[in-house]
This record gives sequence, C-alpha cells and structure tokens, in this order.
Amino acid sequence: MFASASHDCTVRIWHGRSTECVHIMSAHSRSVETVSFSPDGMWLVSGGWDTRALIWSVQTGEMVQELRGHTAAVQSSAFSSDSQRVATGSWDRSVRVWELHDDKEVVTLQGHLGNVACLCFSVTGILASGSWDGTVRVWLPQQHTCLYVLGGHERVWVRSLAFSVEGLVLASTAEGDMVRIWDMANGKCLKLLQGHKDSAYGCVFTPGGELLTSGSDQLDVDEDKDKIIK
Repeated sequence: MFASASHDCTVRIWHGRSTECVHIMSAHSRSVETVSFSPDGMWLVSGGWDTRALIWSVQTGEMVQELRGHTAAVQSSAFSSDSQRVATGSWDRSVRVWELHDDKEVVTLQGHLGNVACLCFSVTGILASGSWDGTVRVWLPQQHTCLYVLGGHERVWVRSLAFSVEGLVLASTAEGDMVRIWDMANGKCLKLLQGHKDSAYGCVFTPGGELLTSGSDQLDVDEDKDKIIK
C-alpha cells in the first residue's frame, strides 16, 4: 500500500502492485500536505492547511481520530516505532506529540524559529524534527526535553530525516547539496556526503542500516557505499 496527499483536499490509499485506488478520504477542508503510515500498517495520519491532523483506518478508509491544537498548517508527521504515538509538525513552529486513540496531546515541543518541515522517530523513542530555520532538533518527548540542536544546515530548509535501524545515527538532507550523518551518542556530525549537484530532498536507510540512499533535484540517485556505522 502507498498513500498520496493532494491540493484537492483528499487523501488516497493505493494498492502498490495493481495501482488500484483502495480508498479516497475527503475529511480535510484545505490542501493536504503530509501523510504517514504507522509501522504496523494499520493507521495513516494526514495533515494539512486546515490546521488539523487526522488518523485513518487503512483497512476501512474511515477517519478514527481528529487532532486539533496547531494554529497553522500541519506540514509534517510521523508515527513512533510502536505505532502508539504520532508527532505532527506545523507552520506554527511547534511539534506536537499525541497518543493514538486519545484526542489529548502528550506534549508540545517548541524551539524552532521556522516551519517544521520533517519529523522522524527512532526505535528508542527519540524524535527528530527539521525546520526551515536550518536546524535539526533531537527531542526526548517523554521528558519534554530537547537533547540536541544540530546546526549544520545553517540558513537552508531541512527537508528530510532518517534514523538508522538501531537509532544510533541520524541522516538529514537540506536545500544545499550535502547530506549529513549525525552521531546520536553526542550530537556530532560524523560525515558529510557530497555528490548531489542540487538540493537533496529525501533519504532512507537500507534495512541493515549500512547504506543510505538520497534523492535530489538533479534527477538521479546517489548511494553512499561506505558503511555509515563503524
């Protein structure tokens, strides 16, 4: 299954092999900016310009939860690894963490000076957020604490984040041409991966966590064949 978000205010779930549209969900009143599946594949979160985040049943396509609290567009979202919590990032510069099937937010995390463009949970429950302010913030949501402020992408929009399988390192991409790898033990930058000729928009680790693939405006894909984790 894969999902798509649209300016027509709908969210669609598609069957990956047949490309058949399984569900069309239309509860948003304005453009939808983000969709994310829960790791267990049972739920989908969507967020958009109506300032709401909605939780959907993947099986039925029905909306099961509405999350209100942001005061501007919801631009990013991510589920925790146990599928019990969902984080949302907004143009109001805040990150909010919610319990699945509970309308009350767990915590509001503030500190970014720009829109929160991307979010990612590690398997250990650490949450990373990337912003238009050029920083990545690493949070301990349970303690309501910011662990690190990673400032290597200064003055550029941080576009995507990815934790390695064990959560030991974090990859970040931004509007510049470099991908950065961060050590979660100390918040230090381990590597700068260079090669893209334009902005890097997305990144993902392989299941083994030793390779990272990144995508760019240059219409090709680079793979770092060095081991990320030593």
